[in-house]
Amino acid sequence: MITLTSQIAQSVREDFRLRKFSELKAYAAERQPVSLARMLASERFASNLTPEFTLTGDFTTLVASSPSQLGKLRVTLTVSWHEHETPLSCSLTTYFAEKGISD
Repeated sequence: MITLTSQIAQSVREDFRLRKFSELKAYAAERQPVSLARMLASERFASNLTPEFTLTGDFTTLVASSPSQLGKLRVTLTVSWHEHETPLSCSLTTYFAEKGISD
């Protein structure tokens, strides 16, 4: 399962990488951690193995955006599941900066 959960986290990270910084900043304004259940339920991840998975994102503002300062966010994506009644999780942390690839 660790391979599958790592692939899910990596795919979501790549999806976020292609979004505008303002979209990611909106997640940071929400109560943390943010449920990303809709992304997990999408066709890309739907399978017999994923119904019990949960996907969350913890969006932390490291540098607030201002006219003289570009913003920076830390995002930790966590996929959680149970295996033989043992709770397990896989996390991936990455950083996004304003005026990045999609801004």
